[in-house]
Amino acid sequence: MSDRSERLLEASTTVIENVVGLTAVKGTELGSNEAISLGPRMGVFLETCMEADPHRFLFKWISGSIAVIVTCAIWLRHFRRNSQAPPSMRRIYYQRVSWFAPVLGVTALASLFSPRVFPVAKFLQTQFEAISLASFGSILFLLLAADVTEGGSSKDNRSVATLIMKALNKDGPKPHFAVPPFGCCFKKCMP
Repeated sequence: MSDRSERLLEASTTVIENVVGLTAVKGTELGSNEAISLGPRMGVFLETCMEADPHRFLFKWISGSIAVIVTCAIWLRHFRRNSQAPPSMRRIYYQRVSWFAPVLGVTALASLFSPRVFPVAKFLQTQFEAISLASFGSILFLLLAADVTEGGSSKDNRSVATLIMKALNKDGPKPHFAVPPFGCCFKKCMP
């Protein structure tokens, strides 16, 4: 292999190791068929747990399963009710936010039964958290926009953003950092 090819292979290996989080074993090729260990398989894990302390693990598995079932039942009820609303952006954003609870519950329960799925479960949880936070911000903006444009005249040329800023600032300056749990103790020091 040429010097350039070796450097390219080494750089590729480093990038893949950093992205995937793997550490290559010296002397092995990147394309080898060696399996990456993510821990014991589900059957081995369950047997080990049942041998160690069956009552404790059964309690955790049963209570976790019940919590996920209750969460999914409540979510399904809300989702069906939200689906009956007329189609709108607000409805879409509400549905996106509502998906966070069942995804978090199911992925956490999957990790409880088989720790091998934890990396994928954590990835899904993080993605749904980001989607939920972004959708929640959009819901707040939609609600603010609906509030400030309600009852407005058609001759008003100001943008919605200007109307929102005016509505938020109508009470004058407020101390934003003097809030519980610790900010209220230092209220006199805050501007």
